[in-house]
Amino acid sequence: MNQSHVHKISEHIYILAPNKQTDRPLLGAIAGKSGTLIVDAGNSPAHARLLLRGLAELDLPKPKYLALTHGHWDHVFGASIYHVPVIANRETQLIIDKMAKYDWSDEALDRRVDEGLEIEFCRDMIKAEMPCRDDLVIKPPDMIFNSPTNIDLGETSCQFIPIGGDHSSDSSIVYIPDDRLELAASHAISTAVDKAGFSNSFS
Repeated sequence: MNQSHVHKISEHIYILAPNKQTDRPLLGAIAGKSGTLIVDAGNSPAHARLLLRGLAELDLPKPKYLALTHGHWDHVFGASIYHVPVIANRETQLIIDKMAKYDWSDEALDRRVDEGLEIEFCRDMIKAEMPCRDDLVIKPPDMIFNSPTNIDLGETSCQFIPIGGDHSSDSSIVYIPDDRLELAASHAISTAVDKAGFSNSFS
């Protein structure tokens, strides 16, 4: 699958494939009549802009929300580019708040690796993806949900569901009932399980 083009994988779901060269994860988009929900921000402003260009070329509705599946850097660093409300759970919010206080210079990254606060792989991928990080803005979430929440996108909807898990304890998924698919931490997963028990709903 071409890693620089957006691909349609179901009636409402589009993805930008991952690229291991600089640890770019899979990014998703769920297109309704009234707007598009983006799933994960990308690992840099450049990654985010690549997704936005691809969605515009397909003439999809403009982004309405951005949902973060978890707080790892490669899913968060592109968030400031979208200019839409950012959805996350409380644990992800706390991780991003802490991340926003860090110095992201080469020297600071190297120091955190030496201190055991960062791993070499992430440091190396950050440097490769963003050689200059002087203008990096880490955008905090705007909308916090700790229980399943239905999001109306116009003639289709999706469900933001905090689940935790082994990949990251703050993980959430975005489930699209009409397509029987969920987007979770760099994966699109086919499922026939209907997610129930919503305490929130909005459009």
